[in-house]
Amino acid sequence: MADKGDRNSRGDIRLPLQAGPISDWQAARRRAAAGALLDLVFDDLGRPWPIASAPLGISPAQRAGSLDLAEFAVRTLGWVGVRFGVDEIAVRLDPTVLSSSAAVGAMAALADTRRLPVRLRLPLTEGWASEIFAGASAAITRIEQLAKGSESSVARFVFMRQPTDIIFRGRNRALIHMLQLARNATATIARADAVALAEADPDRRTTMVWRRIGADRHTPPNGTGWTFESVAAAMRIYREEERRNLIGADTSFAADPDFARWCAAAYRRAEEAGEPIVEDVRALVGLSVGTAIETTYRRLLLPFRAAEGGTLVAVRFERVAEPLAA
Repeated sequence: MADKGDRNSRGDIRLPLQAGPISDWQAARRRAAAGALLDLVFDDLGRPWPIASAPLGISPAQRAGSLDLAEFAVRTLGWVGVRFGVDEIAVRLDPTVLSSSAAVGAMAALADTRRLPVRLRLPLTEGWASEIFAGASAAITRIEQLAKGSESSVARFVFMRQPTDIIFRGRNRALIHMLQLARNATATIARADAVALAEADPDRRTTMVWRRIGADRHTPPNGTGWTFESVAAAMRIYREEERRNLIGADTSFAADPDFARWCAAAYRRAEEAGEPIVEDVRALVGLSVGTAIETTYRRLLLPFRAAEGGTLVAVRFERVAEPLAA
């Protein structure tokens, strides 16, 4: 018998979870219009996902814990959360990291709804502010304004996955050398050897992070579960004293914790892939002195099993002339 969903405390029906993006969008919308509770996030390709099965790059323990999945997707990944309820539609987005494709996907979904008030929720330092609109049309206009503002000020963190062989095609000798060093190493290495591998980089552009087994039990509130084992000395976003103090600390203790949490999702992607991955990055990173710096680079992420348990990921960055080029 088909699963028809579970009722919540208000008697609304929650749609059954799906393993991937919602392909039959119209059917899902018809069910929502009939009174079902549809709780989604729109990713950076504009695709709608049930929040519980969206690919957020976090551990199963974090997913099962107290982490607000929609808030994480909105504030860290730049996605848009949309909850279609019986009495209203609630939309959550963060203009500082907003993906334009996610905004387009959410606006298309709103345009296809029956007339309901829309509550637009925008982040404050603590909690959320609300803007209420009588219908979808006015809400879409407001989201368009926020998306344009995000584009004009540049979304703070953007990455594009690249094929690994791009570093060979681009003749990026430094990344090629690090990749070869990693391939010559064993799949399981001790933390001390991992630090030695990072510090052997003559350009001082390699950071090593570790996620221990049971990391979630030791993670501070709003932490990432990843600790710095070594911090690249050539990273302009850290002063030397900051760099030394970060070693052994959760990566969220960096000057820009939002950037740290965004990077942690990349570490998780490498861990799940079990093989090197390459990404082009553009980021506007906050500094401890109260200013920000825009940086563009290509990063090579190399995952290892830690002899002490858990996962080590080496992150080697290299500035390139045209990052984010497919």
